[in-house]
Amino acid sequence: MQPYEVQSLPLAIRGVHYYKISKRYTYRGDLLITDGCLYFITRESLEEAREKSERKFRLALEASLRVSHFMPLISHLFMFGIPALIGMRRATSALRMALLGPATKVEPKPQAWWLQEFQLGSERIAEHELRRALDAYVARARAERRDPLFPPEDAHLPEPERFAREEIRDLKLDSRGELSFYAHADRHDFAVGRRARDPLHRALKAGRFIF
Repeated sequence: MQPYEVQSLPLAIRGVHYYKISKRYTYRGDLLITDGCLYFITRESLEEAREKSERKFRLALEASLRVSHFMPLISHLFMFGIPALIGMRRATSALRMALLGPATKVEPKPQAWWLQEFQLGSERIAEHELRRALDAYVARARAERRDPLFPPEDAHLPEPERFAREEIRDLKLDSRGELSFYAHADRHDFAVGRRARDPLHRALKAGRFIF
């Protein structure tokens, strides 16, 4: 194994967009790459995040208009200005997504949240021990989401995914930083963005997902 491969695993990319519906990504979460398995943990619904962001943006604009000294213009701004500004914001967001992809964060080794969330003893954990801890996390999270009496707050989100190397078919990573493959009788799409593409490519090669 080459030195750069040793440094490439494990790898976490946070803020990854996942699962396309009508060519639009639906969720955001964390993609983790180990030697032989990929994991994805959904953190939030992008549709809910978009609605929340637009609601905050609209409330901030309305608040600023209420204290404006140009009272005669308020009705016109409510009718035309706010929708136009929101439309510009959406267009800017779409352009940024097309050019750079999502605002992801690459973490080349276990961080503090890894240790806590996946119940790891230390950063210097062996690869097989890390996969065992991640598998246990996935099993726990799935069981909690299916509990009808005490479901967690994020029970409405998809369950954590585990993709073993032998389950993955037709894996592709394009120049825009979009990863796609077939597994579990479905197509899975991930957008990591151009900035995270190279670290992901090295990790996939180190984990023998690509050659």
